[in-house]
Amino acid sequence: MLLVPVRLAPSPIHGLGVFTQVAIARGTEVWRFMPTCARG
Repeated sequence: MLLVPVRLAPSPIHGLGVFTQVAIARGTEVWRFMPTCARG
């Protein structure tokens, strides 16, 4: 689960990318595995 606000946008590297909408300070947790949200 992403813990920071993000947006999908065109990426010059891979075609489509996930980009943060805010500056992220060093050490900030940006992602956490949540088994209750994982499907597959």
